[in-house]
Amino acid sequence: MKPNPKLSSHSRQSLLGFLLFAALALVACAPEVEAPRRTSMLTALGVDPPDEATAIDRVPTIALRFARPMPAITDAVWLVDGPATESLRGDARRGALSTTNATRQLAIDVRRDPADPNVLLVAPRQPLWPSQRVTLLTTARLVDELGLVASESDVEPSPIARSFQVCAAPDCRPLATLVTPTSRAAPFALRSLVIRFDRAIVPSIEAPVVTLVRQRDGDEVPGVGFLSCRDGRLWRCVRFEPDVELEPETEYRLALGALIDSDGRSPSPAAFAVTTGAERSSPRADWIASPACGPGELARAPACVAVAHDRITVFARSDQPAVLRVRAGEWLSESAVGTELEAIITPVAPSAHVPIVAMLVGVDGVVAREVPLGVVATPARVAPVRITEVYARPRGSSAQEFIELVNDGPTAASLGGLAVRTVSGRSELPDVSLPSGARAVVIGPTYDLRGDSRSGDPPIAPGAVVVRLERTLAQRGLADRGGDVWLEDRGGFVVSRAPLSHPARAARVGVSLVRADVRMLEGDPASWSYDAGEGATPGAPDRIR
Repeated sequence: MKPNPKLSSHSRQSLLGFLLFAALALVACAPEVEAPRRTSMLTALGVDPPDEATAIDRVPTIALRFARPMPAITDAVWLVDGPATESLRGDARRGALSTTNATRQLAIDVRRDPADPNVLLVAPRQPLWPSQRVTLLTTARLVDELGLVASESDVEPSPIARSFQVCAAPDCRPLATLVTPTSRAAPFALRSLVIRFDRAIVPSIEAPVVTLVRQRDGDEVPGVGFLSCRDGRLWRCVRFEPDVELEPETEYRLALGALIDSDGRSPSPAAFAVTTGAERSSPRADWIASPACGPGELARAPACVAVAHDRITVFARSDQPAVLRVRAGEWLSESAVGTELEAIITPVAPSAHVPIVAMLVGVDGVVAREVPLGVVATPARVAPVRITEVYARPRGSSAQEFIELVNDGPTAASLGGLAVRTVSGRSELPDVSLPSGARAVVIGPTYDLRGDSRSGDPPIAPGAVVVRLERTLAQRGLADRGGDVWLEDRGGFVVSRAPLSHPARAARVGVSLVRADVRMLEGDPASWSYDAGEGATPGAPDRIR
């Protein structure tokens, strides 16, 4: 008898169960097969110095650590102004910035960490601005030796995009800048090297304030380092004068000693590279006659001199890159290397007659030309009133523009004799008393004290001194496209200035510009910042990140 080809339902279920059990057993016993890697994953992101999780200094070094060595390809890593966007991430995936995003790109240097080939060090070429938001991105062009793309994920390619917040001006360390020499091929018969700080400094211990070391072997160059550019009891420069001639075509490193500002913060960065060239000395520079001096400047050939309550500024031009060194009485200051030169003496004594001498110094530190500029008279002391906030582009009506002043003195001060000034007009202030530490809000005739709730323009804070003018601020109002606003006395001497003409501090719609750090020179745009609340605070304490 033939067997029945059809299996019973019970037999079929038993067979399926056996096959399933066998399959599971084979899977369990099979060796693990690692999924093929498609990326070189970012394993750590470090910031030097690590102030906070997302805070960086004005001259940061950002360390990218990968799973494997990564080549230092500068155009494969971007640092851009502002936060990360989907548009930026799309550009990173394509490896090319769009026309719109290209305007946000910041110049950087990318190098491999000599102590760890898995780490790339990224540093901006120029100091960042206090409170600036920046984003670091890697692109599809950043690949390791195996062709694996740098990525956040270990398997799926994705651009690395991290945003950082630069420290607020009061929290930043003093910014140190090498001003002489600035060329990468400096003459090797250098007479002096100078570093300048944006805030005044002093030594913290008895030790050399600056040293010069030959990079090749670490040998220290004999010479003398000393403080320069005096600012009251503090200093704004250090100078090193070698006792021997430097070697041609050799790299040296200028390192700062133990220096601190009034808050005990050490400068950043702490070292500068100087590479000498094949030439012994720099070409002898000579003065170029300056064009007509600007409004309020004194023509003192071959220079122009501007006198304000807190400083004397000398402007000059040269036919070769050089330094303008200025001596005003016992004070000494100098410019950075260039052909358009500006040197600032600060502070200055009131009601004084100060002899000014200008020296044109070559890049090698040799004085090429010296000219006495005569004696200048400094203005009489005025009330210590300064500009703290400027609201130039209200969200609603231009009638809501304002300028905020503060009295820094120990006693009440009169605003009489002072005037608000722009390049297009001037408004004299009434004889209003401003108590010590108080804020005054200077407004036009149609300003609404209640603000504008529809547009978001804020009201004036309770308790603020209101100074209402008979006409628009500075006669024609504040410039939307940017323009300095300053406070001057009866003689036309500048008492305080807000640098809205600088591109990085131009007026924004609905956002005021505020003085962020009084330890820095007022004319330095980095001493100002935009309102941290993206608005304005007329008569109230300023908001600074």
